[in-house]
Amino acid sequence: MGQLITVEAAAKLLACSPAAVRKWLYQKRLRAVKIGRLTRLRLEDIEHVASAGFEADGTRGAARSPTQGQVTARQKG
Repeated sequence: MGQLITVEAAAKLLACSPAAVRKWLYQKRLRAVKIGRLTRLRLEDIEHVASAGFEADGTRGAARSPTQGQVTARQKG
């Protein structure tokens, strides 16, 4: 699975506050690993965000079609 780190350690690596990391977890921009009541993050996910950032649509770089979730003219009718 890889190394797991705390929210506070992730915040230090990303040079932001722990509250920002928790917000990104809530927004599903980052994935959490729950161990009982503890929340941990995968180090490789944090390293990816630190190097590449978030995608424009708020995802972690997952492949999405350009029109996914958008209403087209045919669907409005």
